[in-house]
Amino acid sequence: MRDHKHVVAVVSEIKQVCGVQGGCTMENGEATLRQQIIALLRVRPWEAGGLARALGISQRQVESHLTHVRTSVEAHGERMVIGPAQCRDCGFAFAERTRTTKPSRCPQCKSEQLAPPVFAIQGRRSGTSA
Repeated sequence: MRDHKHVVAVVSEIKQVCGVQGGCTMENGEATLRQQIIALLRVRPWEAGGLARALGISQRQVESHLTHVRTSVEAHGERMVIGPAQCRDCGFAFAERTRTTKPSRCPQCKSEQLAPPVFAIQGRRSGTSA
């Protein structure tokens, strides 16, 4: 039951953001997966696994879409921010990593207990001209 309520809440978030932001619909009125991802990332930060569950697709698909989402939002003056993956054992943060996938293990302690990266979209940059 919790999954159904979660999906309903996510769909509501998508509709709310698309209504506010505009530009989220195709000819048949449905948002593409990438448009849905962008809408969700504008509301709050998400892990790839959470997006996958919310949208009903695989995590690998989400990770692939995120690469393209980054390019799309940058073309519109926004920025996709990646909160780094972090080792749960020693605290090492993968701060320089720009890939959308979770690393396999920590380079310091070799632990595989890693918190995944978190993704969000920041608003339009100030000082840009369109």
